[in-house]
Amino acid sequence: MFFYWWYLCFYVLWLKVSPIESDSWRVKIPPLMVGLEGSCVVIPCHFNYPGPSKKASDFTGIWLTDFNEKVFHSVTSKISQMFQGRTSLTGDLSHRNCSLKINPLHHTDKGTFMFRIEIEDYNKYSFTQSKVSLLVKDSPARPTISSGMEMRSGKKVTTSCSVSHSCPSDPPHITWNYRGILNSQSQEQTKGQWTMTSTLSFIPSKVDHNQPLICTAEFPGGKRVNIQTTLNVKYPPQIEVASSCTSAILVVTCLCKVNSHPASYIKWWGSDPSKELHNTSIETNGSLTIGTLQGILGFTDTVHCSASNSEGSSTLTLQVPHNGNLIYISLAVSALVVTITGISIWIMKRKCRIEQNATHLKTEMNVTPSQADSQRKCEDSPPNYKGTQHVYSNMALDVEDNPYECATDDAIYANI
Repeated sequence: MFFYWWYLCFYVLWLKVSPIESDSWRVKIPPLMVGLEGSCVVIPCHFNYPGPSKKASDFTGIWLTDFNEKVFHSVTSKISQMFQGRTSLTGDLSHRNCSLKINPLHHTDKGTFMFRIEIEDYNKYSFTQSKVSLLVKDSPARPTISSGMEMRSGKKVTTSCSVSHSCPSDPPHITWNYRGILNSQSQEQTKGQWTMTSTLSFIPSKVDHNQPLICTAEFPGGKRVNIQTTLNVKYPPQIEVASSCTSAILVVTCLCKVNSHPASYIKWWGSDPSKELHNTSIETNGSLTIGTLQGILGFTDTVHCSASNSEGSSTLTLQVPHNGNLIYISLAVSALVVTITGISIWIMKRKCRIEQNATHLKTEMNVTPSQADSQRKCEDSPPNYKGTQHVYSNMALDVEDNPYECATDDAIYANI
């Protein structure tokens, strides 16, 4: 009875082992691999063979090109000169791992490779039906940046930067232009590709808004690539100290300058908060919003500016320039205008009098008896005028074509 149970257990064990031992020759490798020149590439490879397990010393692994050049051989001296010192197996052949590593990768390494296994005192096999094509790139792939949450001033945020590579033993080194808590890890993807991911946790502030967040990946061999997707940080309003009220003659202008993101709503009020004073104008430039309020002199002594957005609010009290000083200035300006106007009128009248006197003198010097005979009208002449006696008469002269007309009732007289 004991022998029967022992035989049954042996039979069950044989059934479990038999399918593995009777497995066919096959290999699992990606059909296409992409590597970066100057970095390394690891071609994942796993094989099976139809036979009992062997120890490591019984296997000879060989990688060949389409031209039968030995990329790798368990006997180092048999490796092709162009691959000498640059190839190795990263796995254990006794565990059916035939992964190939080329480091550093040259541009001339591109091509098609296949694996061959030789098992001592058993068999050998070339997997000609399963080959891998290797492509060699001159420049690395660009990283990608993703943000885990919306950025708000004063609140912790975590963002990540990822880049693909083909060298798990020597992945690219990722750096940031911001300080914070860093965490990096490399994960295997499909077809022998890997992804290196670095996460950065930091607390942004309002000064970080619109600033570049730069992720840089440096690969073995010195090649670097970076990306920068600009920080969008929300923060509450801050009313700048440059906000103030100024005056010109009888008009007061108040400016409320607000730095915020998103843009703020600005409102004004005087002594009564329930009575809003409406903005004369609103101007927005990036994160800066300027509200303008204009009013007649004396409408209030102080005004209050309030700014609010989704992140918070802020209020500032502004002093309106003193009204009395402005009145004195206005009176002084008015008096000056009246004085200047009076002086101008006096000068014009004086000029007219001078011109009238000059015309009078000219007329008195140039009038002759013959000229007077044709222009005058004699009235009140003695009816019995005879002889050579001189007759004198006062005659009013009209001055025509005078370029300087002066409004006056004074007549110009000449003695003839």
